[in-house]
Parts: sequence; structure tokens; C-alpha cells
Amino acid sequence: MNITRRDLRIGAAIGGALIAAWFAATRTKLLYAYRGGTLSQVHAVCDSGIGQFGRLLNTTAAAECNSIDNAVTWWNVAGAAGLLLTAACGIMLIYRAQHKPPTEAEEVSAGRRRPASGLQSPPT
Repeated sequence: MNITRRDLRIGAAIGGALIAAWFAATRTKLLYAYRGGTLSQVHAVCDSGIGQFGRLLNTTAAAECNSIDNAVTWWNVAGAAGLLLTAACGIMLIYRAQHKPPTEAEEVSAGRRRPASGLQSPPT
């Protein structure tokens, strides 16, 4: 299977979109706004001592905190996957740019290959 530069650029763009979505979901109020706080702020309250005590006393609070825990976990997984995808595609793009194979014309001019039909041999 041949992975092209276009595929790598698309992979890097998808990874960047995942990172942006993770940031929007966990650090801003764009996607989730729980009672005036961001997802990460509400998650911090649920994980605090008073939040743990609240989970014991109120089943609604326990259910909401569990859903927030699940959302934070999956958004963190998506953000990590985006980071890995972007890094892997970026590294491959840089590697390919530095180690690109020579073109047929460059090989012919270096004498490593005979010219194909339609190409003229280099002047001697």
C-alpha cells in the first residue's frame, strides 16, 4: 500500500481537528457548558472531596458526575489520538521531503539508468 503526501496531509489535518475539538470540549464552553463552567472545571469539582461526598448523597449528582467522567475520558482519548496522528503524519512528511527518491531524469544524468523512450541521453 502506497501512502501519498496527500494522505499524510489529510491525516495531519484530521489530527489537528481532533486536537481542536478536544480543546473546545474540555477547556472552553463552546461544546459543553455545565452550569456556567467548562467540562474540565465541573470534572474537577466532581473529583474533589466535596464532589465525592455529593455523589454519595444525591443520585442525580452521581449520575451527572459519571457522565462527565465518561465525556472527559473520551475527549482525552480523542485529543491524544489527534496528537499522535498529527505527530506521525508530520514526521513522515518531513522524512519524505528530506529523503525523496531521485527522479528518472536525475538518474539518467547521473549515469545510473538508461533513458526511457522519448527521453534524450545527456550530452557527453
